[in-house]
Amino acid sequence: FCLCDFYVTNEESTKVYGDIKQYGIVAGTSLKYAGLSDKILPFVAVEAGVFDATMDHNNQRHSELQKSYKVSTGIEFKTSNDSAFSISVGYADELGSNTFQ
Repeated sequence: FCLCDFYVTNEESTKVYGDIKQYGIVAGTSLKYAGLSDKILPFVAVEAGVFDATMDHNNQRHSELQKSYKVSTGIEFKTSNDSAFSISVGYADELGSNTFQ
C-alpha cells in the first residue's frame, strides 16, 4: 500500500495539491540451483503484480489498474537454517522499480 501527497505548479505558477493511493497484489516465484553447495544457491526470480492507482487532485479522481513486473538473478547465501541473504541484479518496469522491494 502506498499513499503519497504531491503538488505541481501550473502555467500561472499556482501550486495544485493532490494525493495518490496505490494498493495491489504481487506474486512471485524463484528457481534455485542446489548443485554448487548447500550454502550457496544461484537463483532466477520473477515477480508480477497488479495495482489499483487512484489519483485525486483539483476535486477530480482518476483510477486505473496498472500491471508491473520484475525479473532478477543472483546468489543466495545461507547463513543458518533460518536465515539467508542474497545479492541480485535484474530489471523492473517503471512501476515495479518503485513498488517491489
